Amino acid sequence: MAGMDEKRPPFAAITDTNRGPLNTIFCICLVVTSILIAVVRYFISRKKVISVELDDWLAISSSLLSQSMVRSGLGQHIDSVPAAEIDEFFKKHYCTLLMNVLSMYCSKASIIFMFHRIISSAGRGTKKVLLPIVMSCGFVSLALIAFQCQLPKPWVLIPLSCSTSARVHYATTASNIATDVLVAVWITPDIWRLNMPRSRRLVVVSLFLSRLIVCAAEFAKLQHLIRALGSTDSTWDFLDWAIMDQLVVHVSLNHATLPRINAFLRNLQTGATVSRLQAHSGKAARTYGQSSRPMNSSNHDAKRSGFPRVTSYRNNSATSSEEHLQLDHGNEMLTMVVANEAVSTSSADNPGPYGGIKVEQTVEILRR
Repeated sequence: MAGMDEKRPPFAAITDTNRGPLNTIFCICLVVTSILIAVVRYFISRKKVISVELDDWLAISSSLLSQSMVRSGLGQHIDSVPAAEIDEFFKKHYCTLLMNVLSMYCSKASIIFMFHRIISSAGRGTKKVLLPIVMSCGFVSLALIAFQCQLPKPWVLIPLSCSTSARVHYATTASNIATDVLVAVWITPDIWRLNMPRSRRLVVVSLFLSRLIVCAAEFAKLQHLIRALGSTDSTWDFLDWAIMDQLVVHVSLNHATLPRINAFLRNLQTGATVSRLQAHSGKAARTYGQSSRPMNSSNHDAKRSGFPRVTSYRNNSATSSEEHLQLDHGNEMLTMVVANEAVSTSSADNPGPYGGIKVEQTVEILRR
């Protein structure tokens, strides 16, 4: 009984002279949260393997390294930390800063590539304009942090001794905020033009604009950054900066996780496909007129190749669904029809350029 009454020392003891365990607590909470979100992503997407991307690895590694900074003096007054540990502290802090930038810009890149996948009309400008801008800002931020102080020890961040006075961190923070705003609003006009219910468009736009939460976290970090860079007690005053840095990284990472959910992507791709089909059908309607007579697609080719003929009729229903037609000779035909327009396209062994969206009740298969 006496042994059971003995109290164990706390896992992380916060004292007046050592606030470092605060960073340990935050790092554990953030890493666990990000791992749980990755597991949820796995179950929602129904994948066989949990997908861990580069930004996930960088964010988790950065948090673990940030936690190890506590053993090197983070949260303690610099005059109570041995000189050897101070140099180790600066090296670890230097590495976490670089990994944080890499993780955040990888998260932005994943969202940009997702833009290109789901909306081709926005994809061209996304890859030629948005991606180069964001990646350029990322490379500049890495270069600024890499040379935050003069050689041969750029990791020793003592602002009063640095040739740059460590002001490069204001520039990297501003760059991160600007690129997050750009990523958040870039695709909003294209989403708003999709053929989706207004309520769903509002939800989708809100999800993308929620990227601005990362900007809010960056602004909150600024006040701690200003105090840290104006201090001579680096190991003590860098604590709040280190915590806020981890918060920003994981908020950025977890927001980028949202578009990776398959159901979410399907909703966007369906709206984009229907919008493209309507634009295509408008051109076809002008070509073939407004006759109620059915329009046959690939009729002549079907006679020559032996494929069955696909005929579509005008229908007032606006519903859409997907159907794969398995033919008797082993080829698969995918048919797409636009509601309210007399347009049908078909192809063998090729899903076509419109993503496979069709109206089932408007398709009639005639065999000769």
